[in-house]
Amino acid sequence: MSLRFKKNERRSVLTGSIRYFEQIAGSVLSGELSDEVVHVIEMHETKLLEVQDHLAIDIRSQTEALKILKDEEWVRQGKYIKALYEQQSALDKLYREMLLCLRARACGWQLFSAFPDREQCKWDRLQDIRASVLALLPQGEAAIALDQLLREKIKAVTSANERSKILRNENAVLDRISAQSAIVFDGLQTIGTDISTHDAPLSIDLKIEDGVIVATRMR
Repeated sequence: MSLRFKKNERRSVLTGSIRYFEQIAGSVLSGELSDEVVHVIEMHETKLLEVQDHLAIDIRSQTEALKILKDEEWVRQGKYIKALYEQQSALDKLYREMLLCLRARACGWQLFSAFPDREQCKWDRLQDIRASVLALLPQGEAAIALDQLLREKIKAVTSANERSKILRNENAVLDRISAQSAIVFDGLQTIGTDISTHDAPLSIDLKIEDGVIVATRMR
């Protein structure tokens, strides 16, 4: 499977899941709780979990690529700095996709919670989504390790301006992770375990830039 195909397939799972959840939100909220619908919700959850696992692997691989990046490999430092920017950009895109995946899972959980019974499954899934989001936060081990790695890498950068820019880029990524994570947590807490108490259909807006999903808005 080519890298491009994998990315396109991943994006299709994300957009397909979100659009399906939006499509059925109105009927679920009105009390149409068929076994067929809950089966499809579960099917999307399975696919989203696979996407989440693939993204976690890609994030680790990209971090490893950053780890082995060395200044002496480049004839000019400008190329080293460009490579650092490219690594940051690649990680940023992966984190955007990961957060989108978790928001899609949270949306599916909200709808799944409208169905009766399965209380243990609902609780376990809620805890898994929360733990997955917490692992991405700036105070989490992964973010701290990445920050330390970047600070180590920029020691070789002689330009103070370039060092500052790299750190600003990192802070922007961490701020975005914090903001998007807060939206997921807010959605989970607002809906609680009874989405049927809400009288307005769930609506999800997708924002796509250059063929890449960069944000969603649940309202």
